Amino acid sequence: MASFQCKCGCVLSNSQAPDDVTIWAYTDREWDEITADITDIIDLPNPRNSVWRCPNCETIYVFDEQNKLKKRYILDPEL
Repeated sequence: MASFQCKCGCVLSNSQAPDDVTIWAYTDREWDEITADITDIIDLPNPRNSVWRCPNCETIYVFDEQNKLKKRYILDPEL
């Protein structure tokens, strides 16, 4: 379980299950590799990257397998 402070100041945490922060995202290639051998959803592994969404400002954070921040996506205010 982890926590992270968003640029807007909101503290994000995945310590509760379910939470409003964690997004489960797989690349198409990852999904094909995973589902080739999966017979039960309980065996589904975690994605390679961890993706979190701030419930306050909706900024998206992508962390690598070592939990190091790789990318940050901010909403376009004109949309």
